Amino acid sequence: TYMTPDPITLPPDHSPSEAAQIMSERKFRHIPVVDNGELIGVVSIRDLVTADMHIHHTDAHVGSDFP
Repeated sequence: TYMTPDPITLPPDHSPSEAAQIMSERKFRHIPVVDNGELIGVVSIRDLVTADMHIHHTDAHVGSDFP
């Protein structure tokens, strides 16, 4: 399967730097944003790079190695 049964999610008040840290440590390219059990968005590596977060390109895991 391609879907994670119990994914790590972020609340909407999480900072971009915290999201970047989680993505780098866990080798994620996307993290769902959930508020009161409802999906309200998805943060991607591209979002963080666009927001000028300092994610080294080798930590971004671009390619087919990660879902």
